[in-house]
Amino acid sequence: MVGRELQRLPLQGHLNLRAARKTRQESVTGAEGVERRTLEPGHTRQLATRFGTVTVTRIAYRAKGAVNLYPADAELNLPLREATRKAAESKGGNTFATRLASGEKQGRKRMATLAAVYDTDPSPARPTTCSPSPPVPVPVPMPMSMSMSMSMAAWKERRARQPGSRARWP
Repeated sequence: MVGRELQRLPLQGHLNLRAARKTRQESVTGAEGVERRTLEPGHTRQLATRFGTVTVTRIAYRAKGAVNLYPADAELNLPLREATRKAAESKGGNTFATRLASGEKQGRKRMATLAAVYDTDPSPARPTTCSPSPPVPVPVPMPMSMSMSMSMAAWKERRARQPGSRARWP
């Protein structure tokens, strides 16, 4: 055993121990409101990890005419299996109706606007900070969508919170 197998084995051991220690619930109610009282232990699923494939053993909660529920999947934050995801989409899952803001286009991603305001004391330049040194890699600028009006709004908010500040607009 070498490399990733040495990392996969403790993860598999942890999942096995969780399954062995799992306490059974009397019943589980799904999002659709159906209560599931029938328990069926020993259901497994394969999970691909960075260390290799592991087997997750869990308890299935069943009800007639309803899909099985696996609370262990939610506790472990496991992704939906491909078949489960497709079935949920075919039933109209993830269809949220939202209103568009003014100027917003249908089918476009929404972006959040963020502004940070802070105050620092000026730092005088010293010979050690100005002397030539080996070239430092320059960060690649990322596209920014912050407008000057947003910057001014953030500056006005800062001035309103700290009226006696001696900082100036750059």
